[in-house]
Amino acid sequence: MQRIKPLTAGQQIPFDSLTLSFDGSDSNRFGVRALVLHNSSPTEVLPVNLDLPTQSGAIEIDIEPLDQVILVVASTSSSGGPDYAFTAGDAEGITLDPSLTAISTKIEASPNPFNSSVNIIFSWSGAISDECPVIDIFDINGRLVNRLDTHALSDSEATALWNGELPGGIRADAGIYYARASVGSIHCVRKLLLLP
Repeated sequence: MQRIKPLTAGQQIPFDSLTLSFDGSDSNRFGVRALVLHNSSPTEVLPVNLDLPTQSGAIEIDIEPLDQVILVVASTSSSGGPDYAFTAGDAEGITLDPSLTAISTKIEASPNPFNSSVNIIFSWSGAISDECPVIDIFDINGRLVNRLDTHALSDSEATALWNGELPGGIRADAGIYYARASVGSIHCVRKLLLLP
């Protein structure tokens, strides 16, 4: 397997096709989707077809620079372990070693589930960017529903408050949403549950 040089902030992944491989606990059942946030075309939600006995499978996704892919995993049975592993790389076998970049990120949301507002805190370490982080809210179909105002808490932490509203003050429907925090070329996602 080839290795490539570590990515620096703002550098694009040199892939035009991404392969995601999933391997779940054999004693459980999983539902796996790839949420593809295309920069220049509509968002796609693609199922990852799993072999039933082994709970493993793969999908190849055509991507362009600035596209983002979120792996969504749900355990669909109450028995068995929730453990799984996944790998991502290009179709020619080049993969990125996360330890090479020396960057870590974390996104927290509290309270979650929520019914009036949720405080989202995004923190990071490592040389990412001098930019102010952006926190976007997406619905279950991958549509951007709100971009939040962020406030820096320190050089490596920012916060935003989402009141469960869409632009124009319209209350969002109850359900699952995703908060995506971005700084430079680094993104981190957290699932949110808005209660009625």
